Amino acid sequence: MLRTSSELIRYGVKATDGSIGSVADLLFDDRTWKVRSIVVDTGNFLRHHEVLIDPMSVQEMKFPEETVILDLSKQDVDGAPGIETSPPVSQQSASAPRDSHLRSSNETCAYTIAASDAEMGTIHGFVVETSTWTIRYLIVDTGEWLMGKLVLLGPHAIRSIDWSSRTMKANVTTDAIRHSPVYDETAELSRDYEAFLHDYYGWPHYWL
Repeated sequence: MLRTSSELIRYGVKATDGSIGSVADLLFDDRTWKVRSIVVDTGNFLRHHEVLIDPMSVQEMKFPEETVILDLSKQDVDGAPGIETSPPVSQQSASAPRDSHLRSSNETCAYTIAASDAEMGTIHGFVVETSTWTIRYLIVDTGEWLMGKLVLLGPHAIRSIDWSSRTMKANVTTDAIRHSPVYDETAELSRDYEAFLHDYYGWPHYWL
């Protein structure tokens, strides 16, 4: 199932024995574009205000109820590492970096995105496949350039990310973006749309 990062970050989180907080962020690896940790805001309920939960601990996603159900107890979640044990690169010390590929979806949503020939907008969010916790698309807001048109780019179109300048560089041209299919974030992302998008850019179909 494909869901946007902005939608997932609204979700409540339940352990096997009750509610434990809400999704606060998604931490992903910019090499594999896999979500490595779900950041859960537990408020003052547990030892850590924000804990890191392995996505593989998700037992069920209830979409109408906007709830993530874990196969962990409250005690298990209480023993989970806090975000300070594995922060995204933007929160790491320059003198003691830990993981230069760990990114926060919240923070990268404000990044500028540049095509191969010019800047083209900002990152608006991500589309996540929740069965594998893989980021399938970046949502790009073209802003004033194309009257706020939203478009999707596959992660393989990104050739570099610079957290210090808050910029992602893509290997597509502004002309390709100008004529790319429009993305409607209020509509369900259909396989027909995905196939058309992938064929437009010449990307392989990941679902085959």
